[in-house]
Amino acid sequence: MYASATRFLRYPLVGIAVLLLSVTLLACGDDDDPVNGMNDPEGQLSAGVTSVDFGEVAAVEESATETFTIENDGDAVLAGSVGLVAGDEHFTIDDGEGGFTLDPGASQSITITYAPQSVETHEGTVSITHDGSNDSPVDVALTGEGTGIPDPPDRPD
Repeated sequence: MYASATRFLRYPLVGIAVLLLSVTLLACGDDDDPVNGMNDPEGQLSAGVTSVDFGEVAAVEESATETFTIENDGDAVLAGSVGLVAGDEHFTIDDGEGGFTLDPGASQSITITYAPQSVETHEGTVSITHDGSNDSPVDVALTGEGTGIPDPPDRPD
């Protein structure tokens, strides 16, 4: 040890270069290197589904409800927001809309109702924005088919 210290004192630039190289290697180490502690915790959103199909639902008279779950599969807190993309009033979020915070391993249910007001196929999208390490937003496609509007009641003559 004494010989190394003497060498660095005799050649101070070599000592500084070795020190800087050591610090640089530690700071630029492998992100997954648990020895150097360089693995930054990150949230990771999982929606479990990419689409929800409500099937056939009688327009005006009926509605259908479906639920899916989002989960934080990462190792840090995940924050985000759930909402419908504008454009299709036949879908509503009944539970889980708005901002959310999920601890690692935690989940949240999102409940959607499809209430068609016309006889045709309807499409919508639930968009989940988040600050996790995977792509944001995560979109879930919604589809449903409004079927036969009932006949109007008979009018008295």
